[in-house]
Amino acid sequence: MSTGEIYDIIIYELEIQCRKNKVEYPVMLGLDQGSRNKKMSNQQLLKLLGKLTRRVANTTDEKTDVSKIGKFQVLKTLNLMSGMVPGDDTIKKSIKNALEVECGREENISLELFVLTINAIFD
Repeated sequence: MSTGEIYDIIIYELEIQCRKNKVEYPVMLGLDQGSRNKKMSNQQLLKLLGKLTRRVANTTDEKTDVSKIGKFQVLKTLNLMSGMVPGDDTIKKSIKNALEVECGREENISLELFVLTINAIFD
């Protein structure tokens, strides 16, 4: 798969969650064409999902009045995506562990920070 295809899936999930939660947040940033066309192996994809999981899990809970999304929902999406990729069970287990930890919390991440994080990891 290409980086652009994975990016589009994550952004689509973000937009669907925003619509479900009646949160207006137009995603203005995107990947440059060079980054979009990069092909990834299964191992590279799992590493990318693992890195994104760690960044989301380690952000502080967003409590201010900004557009935000639940960390649990983000981690659930990343866990589902990683589960469909053959490969490194250690990375998959760390993603599942982050989801299980977040299950007992009600933390959020600002949408702006989440999109900036996605772009930083994918570029």
